[in-house]
Amino acid sequence: MKGDKAPGPDGFTVTFWQFYWDFVKEEIVDLFKEFYEQRSFAKSLNTTFLILIPKKGRAEDLGDFRPISLLGGLYKLLAKVLANRLKKVLGKVVSVDQNAFVRGRQILDASLIANEVIDFWNKHKEKGLICKLDIEKAYDSINWNFLIKVLHKMGFGSRWMKWIWWCISTAKFSILVNGVPTGFFSSSKGLRQGDPLSPYLFVLGMEVLSALIRRAVVRGFILGCSLRGRGRMEMDVSHLLFVDDTIIFCEARKEYLTSLSWILAWFEAASGLRINLAKSELIPIGEVEEIEEMVVELGCKVGALPSVYLGLPLGAHHKAISMWDGVEERMRRRLAIWKRQYISKSGRITLIKSTLASIPIYQLSLFRMSKIVARRLEKLQRDFLWGGGRMERKIHLINWEVVCTQKEKGGLGIQKIDLLNKALLGKWIWRFAFEKDIIWKKMIGVKYGQEGFGWRTNEACGAFGVGVWKEILKEANWCWDNIIFKGGNATVNEVWDSSLGQGGWNLRFARDSNDWELDLIGALFNMLRNFKISQEEDSVVWKGGGQGTFGVRHAYNLLVAPNTLAFPRKMQITFFYTVVLWEIVLALFRVHWVFPETVKEMLSHLGIEVFVGGNLGIPLSEAAIQCLTCPSPKPVFQVAVVEVSSYQLEVPNKHFCPSVAVVLNLTSDHLERHKTMKNYAITKCRLLSHMTNSKLGILPFGNKLLNEAMEELVNEVNLAWIGAFPGVKVDKEEKVASLRVPAIGVVSELKLGALNVMGTHNYYNAAVAALSVLGLDMGIDTEAISSTIEKLRVPPHRMQIVHKDSYGVTWIDDSKATNVEATYTGLLGLKEQKSVILLGGLAKTLEGDVGSSFQLLMWRDGCLSMKHHKGRECFCFLSGKCQVSNSQESNGFEQLVEPLKYHRCVITFGFSGPLIQKTLSDDGLSIPCFEAANLEDAVNCARSVARYGDAVVLSPGCASFDEFRNFEHRGKVFQELVFSSE
Repeated sequence: MKGDKAPGPDGFTVTFWQFYWDFVKEEIVDLFKEFYEQRSFAKSLNTTFLILIPKKGRAEDLGDFRPISLLGGLYKLLAKVLANRLKKVLGKVVSVDQNAFVRGRQILDASLIANEVIDFWNKHKEKGLICKLDIEKAYDSINWNFLIKVLHKMGFGSRWMKWIWWCISTAKFSILVNGVPTGFFSSSKGLRQGDPLSPYLFVLGMEVLSALIRRAVVRGFILGCSLRGRGRMEMDVSHLLFVDDTIIFCEARKEYLTSLSWILAWFEAASGLRINLAKSELIPIGEVEEIEEMVVELGCKVGALPSVYLGLPLGAHHKAISMWDGVEERMRRRLAIWKRQYISKSGRITLIKSTLASIPIYQLSLFRMSKIVARRLEKLQRDFLWGGGRMERKIHLINWEVVCTQKEKGGLGIQKIDLLNKALLGKWIWRFAFEKDIIWKKMIGVKYGQEGFGWRTNEACGAFGVGVWKEILKEANWCWDNIIFKGGNATVNEVWDSSLGQGGWNLRFARDSNDWELDLIGALFNMLRNFKISQEEDSVVWKGGGQGTFGVRHAYNLLVAPNTLAFPRKMQITFFYTVVLWEIVLALFRVHWVFPETVKEMLSHLGIEVFVGGNLGIPLSEAAIQCLTCPSPKPVFQVAVVEVSSYQLEVPNKHFCPSVAVVLNLTSDHLERHKTMKNYAITKCRLLSHMTNSKLGILPFGNKLLNEAMEELVNEVNLAWIGAFPGVKVDKEEKVASLRVPAIGVVSELKLGALNVMGTHNYYNAAVAALSVLGLDMGIDTEAISSTIEKLRVPPHRMQIVHKDSYGVTWIDDSKATNVEATYTGLLGLKEQKSVILLGGLAKTLEGDVGSSFQLLMWRDGCLSMKHHKGRECFCFLSGKCQVSNSQESNGFEQLVEPLKYHRCVITFGFSGPLIQKTLSDDGLSIPCFEAANLEDAVNCARSVARYGDAVVLSPGCASFDEFRNFEHRGKVFQELVFSSE
């Protein structure tokens, strides 16, 4: 029971009783016991407030209002218990012609049957009449004594009848006028709308009308529609009832209408239910003569097809676009209400999904919508999404196909109307195979014939007319592809088919049989043939999701085109900011939330110009050359992602003017290794801040030294940095947002015991950087940004298993770890794996990484000046000293002492090898440390010290330019050495 409905005279909602159940349950149980034994309760519990709800807009007359009863809380609990018991037996005491409130029957069943009857009459060119009856004030006028008599005839016991009598006869009403009760009065007939018992009691009363019509058909006073189908099967359909909506089918003969008028008169006299002839109508099918005289006989008006029954089209052609005019009109009326209100985009999305998209679902569940109508309705949704309530003509920033994809695939989760229609129609295919002994299935089976042991109907042949079921059958193929059969109580002989390659009855016995045993063997075969595999009935199982049962949502997901895009499934930010971030990322960046090979490709999707520096996509020098020497003017960059190592880039060029700039990888080892790095970082910030139109994002690894270097720039730019370790830290008092989230990834093939490899990845860093800067620019809470970033799908980890040799040693390439932080995070992931760690290299220089059209002129105090071959100076790089410094100053490798203690040993190599070895030894390294001249000697040394089950990991912790062009070249050489040394 819903707990938030309006309370009755006692003032208690259902939520109150649910919340305080432990406190009041004993008194309530005593009330139930008293009612069970004495068949009564205090009359004061059955008092009711009456409120009048308008049935339509601009209601003026009293008849335009519907009285709704607000019941007391205790009576509502009692009535709900009785209603739950009554609905369990309702299907056994009412006929199959009634489809309301009976488990397993749906309102759509009656509409399907009615349309198929009309289709049968039209295709066979038979004449018929449809009588649509309207019962006036149905709930309010039914006779109580009539109901009790019906309960008695149906076999309900005296105790039950006394319970029901007390519930309906002791009610007292008070009309609320401006919210104030006006005194109580009793009633002598009718059921309360709002009482849980009322719908079921009314259905029992309408069963009398159904029984009268059936008896008239049996005795020949009325002749309904006699459906004849394939296989010489027949079925009579004379009437359908859904609560007070009654439709009667009969042949076009005057005497049949005379009999029907007497039946309605008798029913009105007995039940108190009056037929409103002014709203009832007689609809002729085919060329019916003397229709005016027949209408006079019944006393109603003449109708025509197409009409409406239960809110759905009746007798409309399957391709008629006009049958959807009512749906479109309801959507436009709803939009007209919102037109006068300001609704945010997130609010519009919610209204589309909850209201606009739900308006056509009822009709979509039975009729196929044409593509023209679907486009019209989706246009209303699109215009409302982008143009607001006034439907202004605005640019649709994102393709509707993307909008309609699932949230985790980069869309908004709005369902496509045509696919939803297919899923809803597919449910009928499932119901025909799954449900048993129901009138609509029997009617369809008779009309079209059945195949496959009654699991499905034959193909619908002949010309289209109303064609409801014929349209539904178009969804049969994909539905049957997702349905499997579960064998039940069939015998072995029924399911054994030797023609299908199952073989014959060729049983082998342990010994040869005697002649006198042959009869016993034959009896055994006969017994086995009739043996039932299971006592359960045969059934079907839906394998498309939903635990074996068809679900529209699962079916819709099957029909949606496969999508490889990735998007955060859940975000810990408000829906408004989620929509803003979604729109910016998809419309501005046009990023489809898939991580390509390079960040340049990711951020320059669909023609967006992006500058990417460092080893993010293209080499730093190559990017600068492209920017400076491009023969034709390039458009202004929208986004710049620059990875800074120990280079200084100066590009005084008008083409480099991004709206958002992101700087990556200002790591602590850079700051500590180079004395001038502090000034270098400040210069870098100022340089890019002068080149950007709006905001600048600086995203290096967080460290105190860098914080101090950035302090004076806090008032000038938005700063953020990303750390390599899990956890979230936000400095709320400062303008600096510290987003410490794991820029890590684990690749499935990298499995070494309990290995959980962690480490940064430049592609991922760039994506995180871009989203962080955008989020800060929009004012999104930093905790929400970091939570969203954590849910992004990271690309494969930088570590790769190169080889597993015959000695049980696994060789791992982590040559992309070009700084201490990267090596540190990698070692943390290798904590459970005993390994030999190779460290070393050289502080970065530029030898071997310069474009061929440039010439190296000179080194001057660490400053590399480069000139074009024509002599014009283009740009310069600033770097630290070429040779490794022997300074006692910290170089960052001391932080590796702690994670290294879990491993076998360390091998240092290259120019930086001696310094790394000295640093580790001075800080108390507890494992052996060997020194090698170069990478080849290091690999040979590792081969000699590694034991079975160990891993040898190349994780240099510094640059590669001592003997290699770049880290990729170093990794390639490492792999060659691994295989050659074996």
